[in-house]
Amino acid sequence: MKNRLLMCIGLLLSVFSFVYGQNEVYAEENMSPNFTVNANLPENQINSVTGYFHIALTSGQDQTLTVNITNTSNEVITIIPSLATATTNSNGVISYKETSDVNDESLSIDFKAISSLSDTEIVLESFETKTVALFVELPETAVEGQILG
Repeated sequence: MKNRLLMCIGLLLSVFSFVYGQNEVYAEENMSPNFTVNANLPENQINSVTGYFHIALTSGQDQTLTVNITNTSNEVITIIPSLATATTNSNGVISYKETSDVNDESLSIDFKAISSLSDTEIVLESFETKTVALFVELPETAVEGQILG
């Protein structure tokens, strides 16, 4: 008898949760970034299937990389580009977010120290595309491994 009562209460709670527990959820209208970024891959790109830069440079070599930024909205937007040295989080996963953390002694070359952007602010009219340049200059010292940013 007690089990039957508990089953009935559980069934009623389940029915009420389905009937009264449904909430309509709407995505906010302005959730998308309203712009796209496409890398213009250079000839020394290691893998041209990717949508990001993976280039081979030697010590002392420099290169200008470009990206096209397109406004996909009907409004004028302002974009503030920035550089960030790649780091790893506590799980060892690579993060490309700008951080205020102090660099660890194992970082021999800071991506932000060897690169700069052509623009500090980009104003895009509705559906306009602009090209932004990234200048990268490797130091004369030999680089072991990869520099990510």
